[in-house]
Amino acid sequence: MQTLYRHFPSKPELAIAVDRRQIEQFRQAIEDPARTNDTFEFWRGQIVFNTTQLEQETGGLSNFRELLRQQHRSPSIALRLHTLNDEYEDLLTASLAKDFRMDPVGDRLPRLVACMLVAGNRHVVNRWAQEGAFELAAELVAVADYVASLFRHHVVADSPANAAGG
Repeated sequence: MQTLYRHFPSKPELAIAVDRRQIEQFRQAIEDPARTNDTFEFWRGQIVFNTTQLEQETGGLSNFRELLRQQHRSPSIALRLHTLNDEYEDLLTASLAKDFRMDPVGDRLPRLVACMLVAGNRHVVNRWAQEGAFELAAELVAVADYVASLFRHHVVADSPANAAGG
């Protein structure tokens, strides 16, 4: 146990270790200068990849559902998860601003769209953790696709992601 706490200073940090790893992988991938897809396509791909990976790593999504329920019962874990969502939002905002050829600070639209993607994701996951009467990946993709359908027309055809071949 002592060895475990050298890597994770607290139980809440241990509880979100998988989430922390996912955000770091997400950061590397979304900031990769060789990425050729726009942010909407990228987000959609990440949803499919992450739900598949979670299912494999947790021994099935029913185990993941129980983990989510436990995480939400702990205020310190919930706070850390909220902070991770803020990081996703910041990364998406920066990427969408590039796609839209807008200023990520001065223009509101990239942040608004990023908020919709992250909050939509969080809502679906929370609803699934409580109800579970639908396929998680399919509902997450449906929400992401809906947001993309509303805002994809803002993607500039020669934005960095599209100019690289996407």
